[in-house]
Amino acid sequence: MTRYRHIIRVFAQICLGATFVYASGNKLYDGSASFLQDLRNFKFSFLQAPWTEIIAYGLPWLELIVGICLVADFCRGGSAYWSLLLSIVFFAAVGSAWWRGIDLRCGCFGISIEAVYYPRKILELTAMIVASLAVIRLGKDQSRFFQISVAKQSNRD
Repeated sequence: MTRYRHIIRVFAQICLGATFVYASGNKLYDGSASFLQDLRNFKFSFLQAPWTEIIAYGLPWLELIVGICLVADFCRGGSAYWSLLLSIVFFAAVGSAWWRGIDLRCGCFGISIEAVYYPRKILELTAMIVASLAVIRLGKDQSRFFQISVAKQSNRD
């Protein structure tokens, strides 16, 4: 891996991880009850109790674990795929709310008193998706933690 690719990957990984740690920290500090109300504001018909409660109390911990793993470069591949999955789900949820014209206070980074400015939020989530893809793509050349590799044997007769 060239030096520039390595720098880009590390930068994307640290920024992405810090974003997840910051977002989870605000949700955990402010209380998951306010995040539960923020989830209900999306008005998804398929998201009913007890799923909203499970997401409201579990998602901040998942974000914290993913963020710490990215910043610490621990299980990079798995945490990068989790960050990609979470970013795509967030993108779809915010895009759906924008499409349906909901005046949303999403609570992405804790308690929000202002309505979401959708173009900026979509741009932020797109940047998170791109950063996740960069970490996944640029990190493939390096060895991974817990990776099991089988050495190729040559058939010499």
